[in-house]
Amino acid sequence: MFFRLLLLFTLIPVLEVWLLFRLSGQFGFFTTIAVVLGTGIVGAWLAKLQGFLALNALRAEIIQGRMPTARIVDGVLILIAGVVLITPGILTDIAGIALLLPPVRSVVRKIATAWFTRHVQVTTSNIWQQFSDEAQRQDSQTTDKPLPQGEVIDARVVETRVEE
Repeated sequence: MFFRLLLLFTLIPVLEVWLLFRLSGQFGFFTTIAVVLGTGIVGAWLAKLQGFLALNALRAEIIQGRMPTARIVDGVLILIAGVVLITPGILTDIAGIALLLPPVRSVVRKIATAWFTRHVQVTTSNIWQQFSDEAQRQDSQTTDKPLPQGEVIDARVVETRVEE
């Protein structure tokens, strides 16, 4: 995992800088800057549009009473695409815009869902049952003690005053 993160945070920026230098040498500095800014603007617009569409689809599935697994994964992929688009560079912009395209996102969603199905184990627990079991244990511990005998007075404090 460490090696993958090291590659991610060192190799990709080095490739981005190399590609930016190559593009600026080939097409000129201002053209390269325009391409980077243009892909960022188009990507931001696409991220906003796809985010709203995914949110509406998520709401529709919830209203219909279905589990919106695909819509949740779409939302996460759109968020990742937005984060990648913030990173300056041509490769990251291409990857971000690709994730914003529904056909590409559908393929990535299937791959991600298959990976999570194989590698993530889901367990469920009833929290109320745990509290109930704990309460029963505490009741059994407290009822073993003898109860006080005598008259029980039920009272309520209406006003408190400290006398000097």
